[in-house]
Amino acid sequence: MKKRTGPSAIEGRIQAPPSKSYAQRAIAVAAMAEGRSVILSPGDSDDVVAAVNVVRQLGARVEKWPLKSGTPGCADAGKVSAGKRGRAEERGTEIDQGTGSERNAEVMEDSSVASGDRGVEQGSSVAGGGQGVVERRSASGTGQGVDEGLVVWGSLQRPDGVLDCGEAGLSVRMFSAVASLFDSPVTLTGRGSLLKRPMVVIEESLRALGVECTTVNGCLPVTVRGPLPGGKAVIDGSFSSQVLTGILIASPYAASDVTLQVKDLKSRPYIDMTLRVMAAFGVEVGNRGYSEFLIRHGQRYLPREYRVEGDWSGAAFLLVAGATGGSVTVENLDTASPQADRAIVDALGMAGANVACGASEVTVSRGNLKAFEFDATDCPDLFPPLVSLAACCEGTTSIRGAGRLLHKESNRAATLSREFAKLGVEVEVTGDIMRIKGGGCIGGTVESHGDHRIAMACAVAAVAAKGEVMIEDAGAVAKSYPLFFEDLERLRR
Repeated sequence: MKKRTGPSAIEGRIQAPPSKSYAQRAIAVAAMAEGRSVILSPGDSDDVVAAVNVVRQLGARVEKWPLKSGTPGCADAGKVSAGKRGRAEERGTEIDQGTGSERNAEVMEDSSVASGDRGVEQGSSVAGGGQGVVERRSASGTGQGVDEGLVVWGSLQRPDGVLDCGEAGLSVRMFSAVASLFDSPVTLTGRGSLLKRPMVVIEESLRALGVECTTVNGCLPVTVRGPLPGGKAVIDGSFSSQVLTGILIASPYAASDVTLQVKDLKSRPYIDMTLRVMAAFGVEVGNRGYSEFLIRHGQRYLPREYRVEGDWSGAAFLLVAGATGGSVTVENLDTASPQADRAIVDALGMAGANVACGASEVTVSRGNLKAFEFDATDCPDLFPPLVSLAACCEGTTSIRGAGRLLHKESNRAATLSREFAKLGVEVEVTGDIMRIKGGGCIGGTVESHGDHRIAMACAVAAVAAKGEVMIEDAGAVAKSYPLFFEDLERLRR
């Protein structure tokens, strides 16, 4: 999919997409809870679809919410027709093969429909910062309030085949730990760039807990054999927090208490997200300063209704577009959220943009943009929108944490340097520091390299460019934000 875009003014109100990070965690935990859970606003990104497909293979039943009248499971959660489930699974297969808007429509058919208002447990301490029933609005601020969701009947059973995690790095690391609860081998694999990303940390971490685990030369597929015995282990948190997330989620079902000593933990906010989801479903974790975690065995996740909050990672691109192109208000953002990418608000302020935060929305407008210094070590996904912002600033911006970019969907440090050079912006990386020389973009043809955040960064850079920008493989945005281009277009004036 190619996308041609260009300079324009930005103005309006838009709703943040759902957080795929929260959604994947909630889907995994709901699948482990015996009974019926409802997950509201999970979104339909590729990573969420991958998580749904995995939990189905692990024995959970997943349907769209609300259930149609007469749908098996409304009166009796223990029964479901083979035909209904077969059609759902068939659509799941189709979803995996589709891309772009075509894929989007298929996901929506299977995973999200409108419903009336429901009582949802609120508050950032319990429900992941949910703000209640929020209207989905167009950029003009009009629209009809809807709820979209999934019903998950939790149940764990060993899968018959290989678990396909798509291109979702969180899912493969999270479900590897869940797979360690079975006493026979479970194999997990993925697709695209995920097949090249290192998985040695999964192998080392699970082995430290007494679980058999092998990879193929440190990459996928990974094969895990439990059961998870419990006990004490030292986990390296310097590479990724996602493996720790998986072990935390699986540990209540271990044979004995689990104590995890964590060295050099990066991205603490993502662990806060994990602990929030676990707590929302009834499991307590002892946290001793993020250096040691204690999880009592015998705890069980409890089914519940859970709302996924808005995604600061996707919203960051919209906020940068407002800072460089005019003004934007992004709704459904919990400004007290533990999401690491909430730090975009700080970066925008440092750059000289006008920023106003409410309880559940952020407004950003253009200011006198200047170079800034920012530490993105704990929020590496902010690098792409920050490069788009820095390109429009006067002077040279420095961003720390570039070492975290090597093993993303692409080598993001190298990809950002290469693709923004095509737009006339110099990006240099020295050690852990990325420097961006501002002055604006001239336009050109760029390649996403299959990386959703690179595609979005180039599209946002086009807002204030001097010419048009052609993005090759723009459909990569479906991984996290399928409606990104549609939402950005609604804001153009």
